[in-house]
Amino acid sequence: MPKMLNAILEQVSDVFSNELQKKLSITEINPEALTVWVKTWKSISTRQPPDGGWDWECKTSRLNRKYRKRLISIAIWANNELCGLALCRISRGSEVISMCYIEGSPNGQHPLRGYVFQIIEMICLEYAVIKKSKTIRIEEPIDSLMDFYKSQGYLLNKKLLFGRKFLKKDLE
Repeated sequence: MPKMLNAILEQVSDVFSNELQKKLSITEINPEALTVWVKTWKSISTRQPPDGGWDWECKTSRLNRKYRKRLISIAIWANNELCGLALCRISRGSEVISMCYIEGSPNGQHPLRGYVFQIIEMICLEYAVIKKSKTIRIEEPIDSLMDFYKSQGYLLNKKLLFGRKFLKKDLE
């Protein structure tokens, strides 16, 4: 998956760099991204889970152990500033791609404000095409963003997923 992931991240980066006329870089969540997260986000963030404010070191480590080959970790950069982080996963049969954790920089003036979700969604959609996935999910969506997610075509599922609510967008 690393070659495929790198190709998708580069492709999506190019699309948004051209569209926004900004130099974007999208990488996996790596030690550099986690160091920048600690030095910049943690000191200014007032967010508390489940409304962001996650411990990205812990989440990345835990999910990487659990979903190793099916985990998609995303760090979004613009002008050398970390603007977004996300952890997504592909189901065993590749039918579903789930966005588990998404967070934009707590710096309200970051260069990709308003685009972090669109970038992450495009990465998931590119994976969905390659893996022939049928659905994209947003797990445990933040209540204050429900209207936004619905405006992007996601519907609240009536059934819970392991006791938690989720939104889904069918791709077929």
